Amino acid sequence: MGTARWLGARRFFRQSHGILTTKHTGGYCLWDSATTDHDISMFKNYKDGKGDIVREFVAAFRARDLKVGLYYCFPLWGDVWADYMTLPAENYADGTVDALAMIKTHFTELLTNNRRLLHEETVAMLKKIGAMWDPAEASQADSELYDIQREALSNVPTTEKQVAIIFPADWKAADLEAAADLLKTGGTKGTFFVNEATAKAQKEALRKLVAAGHELGNGSHDDTPVTGLQDGRKVLEQFNNIRKNVHTIQTPKFYRAPGDAYDALVWPVLTYEGLIPVTPAADLAPGAIIEVENLLHLEKQLQALKKKKLESVTLRQLVGSSTSARLRAALANTNTGAAVVTGRQ
Repeated sequence: MGTARWLGARRFFRQSHGILTTKHTGGYCLWDSATTDHDISMFKNYKDGKGDIVREFVAAFRARDLKVGLYYCFPLWGDVWADYMTLPAENYADGTVDALAMIKTHFTELLTNNRRLLHEETVAMLKKIGAMWDPAEASQADSELYDIQREALSNVPTTEKQVAIIFPADWKAADLEAAADLLKTGGTKGTFFVNEATAKAQKEALRKLVAAGHELGNGSHDDTPVTGLQDGRKVLEQFNNIRKNVHTIQTPKFYRAPGDAYDALVWPVLTYEGLIPVTPAADLAPGAIIEVENLLHLEKQLQALKKKKLESVTLRQLVGSSTSARLRAALANTNTGAAVVTGRQ
């Protein structure tokens, strides 16, 4: 075994980059880790257990100006921690292992051992991720990126006297048209969330809304709660069914879960898909995301906006003028897929 053979295969297939699995779920660490003996040191037939496949892989590919990717798979959450041999030996049997500390140590080792070989921006990004994945280490106020990943957006930081009116995902064509007329009379814009049924049946009405300056949002497949506890591919289907049906009109950037219910395992999938989750705010104030339930409610909200001298804009406009650089960056990211994903995704 050796990286030279991998490079030979790479030339045969004319690849421009390579991705190495540094550790899979409960597998061996392909470097010598301080957290466990379940690593490269056990392979005595390879450099007497003193090799570092990760470092050798990165060095070989970098020397030939090839792009490098490192894949690291987290162990599964819950009581199953004890089933994985990459956990530290001490306190292993009684299930009191500090698994999060182990993962962070692995990241530190991978970065330290390969610092001169990885791009500096990659190192900086992974450091930032490592500092933000635990709420105890990065407060909600100091980390808007953490908010995007783990909490639905309801109030957008802004100096403008603007709000965003959002509409439920199941409105009929006649109600959509009436709502558009009311918004036009008030000189305002809105964001209309759609589910799969609306996306298929109301394409012409949705096309007119976008042509009038309004926005479409991803309202999920139907009213079924979305949970990462099911097959991850089914979660993606919930999101992508809307995108497939409206992509010729407008690609939604914002997502609203049925019943505004999000579980912890959905956040990474949303981030991976480039969708920003939103939920209605409690109060009408600058930066608030306000839901209207029906046409009568829309009329009342428009009156309230006029009284408070607030303007309703689309979610893209509201976030685009935000004082938060991270929110603006998230909006500007048009890639449908993050650069870094987790094993759960």
